Amino acid sequence: MLPEVAVARILCSWIFILTAFILVITLNEKINIGPSDNLIIFGTTIDTTEKYTVIVILSICNSAVRTMNTHILYPWVINNVQDSKYVQDSKYVQDSKNQTNKYHAYEITAVHSIYGFVDWYIYMNILLSQVDLFMLEMVVDLTMALLTTKYYLEREKSGEKSEREYTQISQEEV
Repeated sequence: MLPEVAVARILCSWIFILTAFILVITLNEKINIGPSDNLIIFGTTIDTTEKYTVIVILSICNSAVRTMNTHILYPWVINNVQDSKYVQDSKYVQDSKNQTNKYHAYEITAVHSIYGFVDWYIYMNILLSQVDLFMLEMVVDLTMALLTTKYYLEREKSGEKSEREYTQISQEEV
């Protein structure tokens, strides 16, 4: 078994333990779902269906963007900027497939970092407000992560060479 699979299974077990613990603690508590006088996000009471719908749409869109940030931009920064196997001359960061202007590398890294802080603020305000919004965020995030993974796996099958294959080819040519 891959160590990553073992870690994923340990995390899954921990999730079940935490969920059970939370359910036991909140068993006698009233849990609000939907608009409520007690639902306050960004200092605004979300007490109408219209306001609640806006928050739900914001959550769905933000989860999609968060997935792009964490599953596309962050791996790109790690694999193309921080990985020392790539040749870096004065103007480009390059791998065996393409060249990226260093200014684009700075731009992508900065956007990734800044979005992380903005997302954290939005995420905390929404997640800590009500359990249904927490569940919505989790479901949308999981859906987007699975779609992104499916895209990458299907791209591999369709004949596009992976990063690993390009690296192996370039090393064999040397």
